[in-house]
Amino acid sequence: MMIRIKWIGKLGVLVGAVCIGGCEDVQPTLVADETLVGIDADAVLFDMEDYLSSEGVRSGVVRADTAHVYNDSSEIRMWGVEMTLFHEDGSERAHVTSEQGTLDSVTEEMTARGNVVLVMNQGAQRVESPELHYDSNSVFTRDGRVTRGTCFRSDLSFTTYSVCNIRGSAGAIRGDGPGRDEP
Repeated sequence: MMIRIKWIGKLGVLVGAVCIGGCEDVQPTLVADETLVGIDADAVLFDMEDYLSSEGVRSGVVRADTAHVYNDSSEIRMWGVEMTLFHEDGSERAHVTSEQGTLDSVTEEMTARGNVVLVMNQGAQRVESPELHYDSNSVFTRDGRVTRGTCFRSDLSFTTYSVCNIRGSAGAIRGDGPGRDEP
């Protein structure tokens, strides 16, 4: 044990380090909740925000409460998902919410799952589905008209879209350009 003391006038000030013999470097033991240990992701993000772009211009934003990222994949798994897409002038084009989803960080393709609601601002159009992107049961509402089918497919600009296997009618609804449907 070594102590160094420096006296200044009548006051003593202790300066230096104290080392007690026999001390060893002890590695701390990390303790984590079992649910965290079971996560296979390489990174876990909270309050994730990812900006989508088209030719260098911001075209949308994807937000998630929680996201899992994997080093060997471009897929990001998300929970508490919200996606907003914008027109070229920055105004909101469409808004999607879902319980879960996946986002491909390279292609910017997203699949939304679980109580999916898509609201397109032009023409007061709304789609409700358990999943958007893959075949599922979908409800498409446009100008008060309800169309039910097995899937809803669209490009990110919502200028080309379709409802597949419409119940109660033959064919699929297709939209080519704003506000135009074709059987």
